[in-house]
Amino acid sequence: MDLVTAMAEERTKLTALIKAIEEKKAELDAKISQARTELRALDLYESAKTGKKIAPTKGKGTGGSLKQQILTLLEGRSLKRAEIIEGLGYKDDKGKQNSLSTALVNLKKAGKVALTDGLYTLK
Repeated sequence: MDLVTAMAEERTKLTALIKAIEEKKAELDAKISQARTELRALDLYESAKTGKKIAPTKGKGTGGSLKQQILTLLEGRSLKRAEIIEGLGYKDDKGKQNSLSTALVNLKKAGKVALTDGLYTLK
């Protein structure tokens, strides 16, 4: 076998390996997203039942930026701005509400969320 053929075969193997890993990663990302959605639903249910504000459920680490918290909250659902405010525990804080509005505008401009009939959804 010549060098060109060997290189082509190795390239094909590596490309297939990358594709398989990317598919597995997509499956795992979907499972993580579903688990986060379920955790958030539990948080919202608990908040509704107890009337207490709750901190947003965070993943591993610090939980990320406000934009990431919004994206996590919107996973698998459509929410009004007021529901996002309540879900993040910002109901009594006008400064945080303003920050949230700015973050929503920026996420919309970035094409990560859509606003339809007053409901924000992930794109």
